[in-house]
Amino acid sequence: VLSTRTTCEVLDLLENSGLPFGPVNNLQQTFDHPQVRARNVVRQVEHPFLGPIKMVGPAVEYSDAPVGEHIEPPPMLGQHTAQVLKNVLGYSDQQIQDAVDS
Repeated sequence: VLSTRTTCEVLDLLENSGLPFGPVNNLQQTFDHPQVRARNVVRQVEHPFLGPIKMVGPAVEYSDAPVGEHIEPPPMLGQHTAQVLKNVLGYSDQQIQDAVDS
């Protein structure tokens, strides 16, 4: 029965039911939602290789804790591999170079 109705029709039917309900949005509907736009959830950041890209900011913001003011772009594939091998896994510079050369 619900598959023959629009989302608005179903929401109207449930309006005074006393049940918790809400629409299930697709990504486009989510990012077009007025609250998402008003809260500036989608941020544009400059990626060093790709140029300007859109990213999702933090879901929650606090007045005294400025999280999300500066959002870093995602790394490129392999960008931090040497750093992780050396600092986390303890590889020497020579071991890393040998892996790159192989």
